[in-house]
Amino acid sequence: MSLRNISAAELKRVTRVCERLHYSNSNEPFANHLYVVLQEAVPSIHFMSIHFSLSPVTVKQILNQTLPGYEGFMRYMHQHPGIQCYCAANQSVGSLLTEFAPAAYRKTELYNEVYRPVNIEDQVWLGVGDRKELIALSYSRDTAYTERDQQLLSMIQPHANIAWKNWKRIRSLENRLREQNTPTIASEQQTRHASAMQASIQSLTRRQREVVERVAVGKTNLEIAAELQISPRTVAKHVEHIFTALNIHTRTALAYASAISAVPPM
Repeated sequence: MSLRNISAAELKRVTRVCERLHYSNSNEPFANHLYVVLQEAVPSIHFMSIHFSLSPVTVKQILNQTLPGYEGFMRYMHQHPGIQCYCAANQSVGSLLTEFAPAAYRKTELYNEVYRPVNIEDQVWLGVGDRKELIALSYSRDTAYTERDQQLLSMIQPHANIAWKNWKRIRSLENRLREQNTPTIASEQQTRHASAMQASIQSLTRRQREVVERVAVGKTNLEIAAELQISPRTVAKHVEHIFTALNIHTRTALAYASAISAVPPM
């Protein structure tokens, strides 16, 4: 389909969907993001998302709020032509009534036991993923999907793949950043030191441990006093006793001691 044949409303819908695809939250599973954004792509009665790990094929997540009979689908999944495309890492858009001869499709258990009871006559699908994992998305309704519907999804599919790859890159970078910001214990000597520091902090009074927690995140004596509803002078006395008990001399050293005491031994 050329752009000249797309209506203004269709082009606006595709543009909106593609824009939303690229604004994902790396703390949220990408399958959830796809499930929400892609539902407005084409008219449908049911929309379903299945996140697979490949080689071997295992199901990681299912998002299906409206389509019943999932167990039946899994029983007859091998009859679904889209599964064959997914297993071949072919992520192109397709539909039941274009991949299947309609008469042959209506003789399958997949149709008669899973789709027909909920008035599904056709289903269109697309895949987002690579050779390690795949998010399979399907739209279902009681009328056939047109070539135009499939072509609109074909315009969206590359954007979904790019958005997913970017989501994975950002998530990987954020995980690496968290690892770099987490103190690590590399040697047996450091492990012993961390264990001793943890024991020393646990031996403090409850109030002193509350002060340690706040000094460790950079709070001043005035801020700690306000939070604990005690005087700044009392906070200063607590800090002095903590320094003596832990044999340290600065607030930075106290923050480090608190951090390493919280890291489990490797």
